[in-house]
Amino acid sequence: MPTTIKDLYEAGPEGPTGKVTLELNQIYSMNSFLGLPDSNALKMYDVCYDESIDQAYSAGIMTSDIAVYEKVDETYKVVDYLPTEIGIGEFELKYLLCGEGSLYIIVEDAMYGYDGITFELMNSFHFKKEISLASAYLDNENIIISTIENNTNIVLDKTNLNQINEFELGLTTKFSVEGSMYSLGIEDHDIYSYDENYDKEYYGSIDFSTKPDSIIYSNNELWMLIKGKLMIYDFENLDEKPIAVNGIVPDPNDLYVTKDYVVVVTENGFDDGTIENYKGGFSVISIETKEVLYETEIVSKHKRGSVGFEDNLLFLTNNDYNSITIIDLESGEYDIISQGSSVEGGIITKEGKLFLRNRLGGGDKIFMLDLNDNSFEELEVGGWPVGIAYDPDLDQVFTFDFLASEISVLNSLTGEKIDEFELGVPEGETDGIGIMSYDYTNKILYPVIPEQNVVVAIDAVSGEVIKVIDVEEYDVNYEDLGGPGVLISATYEPEMKLYVYANVPKMVYVYDGLNDYQLVEEISIDKNKGLVDFPYSLFVDNFHDKMYIGENVYDATTDEYLRDTTTEYSVFAVDNDDGLLFSVKVKEQDNELERLIVMNTNMEQLDAIDMASNQYVKSRFTYDPNSNKMYVFYMVSSEVWVYDVLIE
Repeated sequence: MPTTIKDLYEAGPEGPTGKVTLELNQIYSMNSFLGLPDSNALKMYDVCYDESIDQAYSAGIMTSDIAVYEKVDETYKVVDYLPTEIGIGEFELKYLLCGEGSLYIIVEDAMYGYDGITFELMNSFHFKKEISLASAYLDNENIIISTIENNTNIVLDKTNLNQINEFELGLTTKFSVEGSMYSLGIEDHDIYSYDENYDKEYYGSIDFSTKPDSIIYSNNELWMLIKGKLMIYDFENLDEKPIAVNGIVPDPNDLYVTKDYVVVVTENGFDDGTIENYKGGFSVISIETKEVLYETEIVSKHKRGSVGFEDNLLFLTNNDYNSITIIDLESGEYDIISQGSSVEGGIITKEGKLFLRNRLGGGDKIFMLDLNDNSFEELEVGGWPVGIAYDPDLDQVFTFDFLASEISVLNSLTGEKIDEFELGVPEGETDGIGIMSYDYTNKILYPVIPEQNVVVAIDAVSGEVIKVIDVEEYDVNYEDLGGPGVLISATYEPEMKLYVYANVPKMVYVYDGLNDYQLVEEISIDKNKGLVDFPYSLFVDNFHDKMYIGENVYDATTDEYLRDTTTEYSVFAVDNDDGLLFSVKVKEQDNELERLIVMNTNMEQLDAIDMASNQYVKSRFTYDPNSNKMYVFYMVSSEVWVYDVLIE
């Protein structure tokens, strides 16, 4: 019987005696389980509704294909994905414009026109230089592209996307009146109309104190949001005192108009603390009576929108939930429709259930996939589950819910949420993505919050906070840090040692968990190969007393440097019973494949296999030594690839 923690981690064989082969066994697509078409749309950015064909579109930043929505049994659903090659392998902001059966996609260097029915690319237009889009709309037979730079307006023929005009408006805000363009001067407050040649004619002037946040026109009235107030001007008598509409949502910044309603939508963003637990919403106002009919709260970021004018519909993006909200403005009822999903990591239980993080695809959702019968469930946790851990002794799964500043505790047999552990630190707000490591032996969870530069030690049994560990300061604004791998951690369980790697200073900080997490060592990483390749930059092999950080191998008992890895990248998993180590060669060029590598414990390569193509976000892994299977998680395609590790 073991008498110490170290006895639990007695090293096994140096390697297998027979031949080792890696072989792809199975591919699981989460979208297929969700009833979505083949392909994916991820990291919601824009939405557009074409009322002429009752079809909506949405675009993600991280995927090239466009989600297509149609009404099925009185509910809009994603029925297809319009294939494009826009933004493959990079983050690309895609603005959508649609109408009369056509879809236009605008990016910083070009505009593309598609047939909304056949999905055929009809034409394209390339800007002379990259633009920052301010707005785009259909103006009768033309498309007007307005840029932030000098408010330059590029006029294109919508049938062929040929440029027919270009002019500058200076500091103005544009709005549409019966399909024709008008402008309102920010400094002189003058309103101009424009003819078919875009020659301007003075229309009138309005007295206001500051730049309007939003302007819309309806039924000879000009509705303006100014410093949080909604004012209505008689468009034919601009000198008359405007009507003020009271009781609208706080912090409004956008207006939408349909046949019967004006909708006031709040500022986009997370809860900034000015109004407790309030993240946004919208007010619906009758155009006829000017009365606020109702207000609805929104629980997610809501960047952009589109309307169904005749049917009184509003489509809003849910940017951190990868979905759109479709509101029937007359009834106030709404549906939330996902445009796709994501697999950002996961664990496998001893019963053969995969628990999969779906942060960018679902906001507060994870997936549970039972590999025994392929049953599938969506489970609700807290906002942005960025970390996940599993304890087979407790039969529990833990998710680190970054935006909720809590850990959700799930029954690993049923998926039922049975508890929540509060972290005792402010909720996350930035895109500096945290993670969570777990000391299985000592039952301690370590969620990492990069923007606060802290790691929290939590008792996994009681949920009590053991310590909020302030990581050593370094010269950077933590709230400006974005993306994964900013601050990561791993544990050497025999000595209850915590390693924390800070990407900016390239430092590993070592904390003694047996001594109130005192800082006991600082390791400067000079060899930086592999360090940005989160999440396998940092790994601890408790059986062989090794700490891997990128290409560097350290003795976990002394923290002394030992050697380089043979793959130039960090080891990320160990099979102690069979004497196997796993590494991956990360692609360095867009057309290069990631390569999964299996070695013995002396880091001698036994086999390697190229993995999935077109996966520009690096894969995540978990290994099951009981079944000798490697699970590879692909975030953008929302797939799990299962590899057999065959030992003769």
